[in-house]
Amino acid sequence: GGDAAKYPRTISKKFTAKIKNSNSWRDALSVLDGMEADGVTPNVYHYSAAIAKCRQGRRWREALKVLRDMERCGVQPDVICYSAAISA
Repeated sequence: GGDAAKYPRTISKKFTAKIKNSNSWRDALSVLDGMEADGVTPNVYHYSAAIAKCRQGRRWREALKVLRDMERCGVQPDVICYSAAISA
């Protein structure tokens, strides 16, 4: 979309908030999966928020999958991502 190109930081922050405010880990992963369709490439903050939702839901397998997806997409996980995945 045109908005993602014009306002990348604002759009990115909206997606981070949308993931953090999701009702469940499933909803968070759905938002993450739909970002590219909306013209936004997920970054470390989006992935970190999704992993945190997986941790809250005690979904360690899904948290590890998000870590693998991150690396596959060329996004370097940070200590927060690893910590949240480990504690899931």
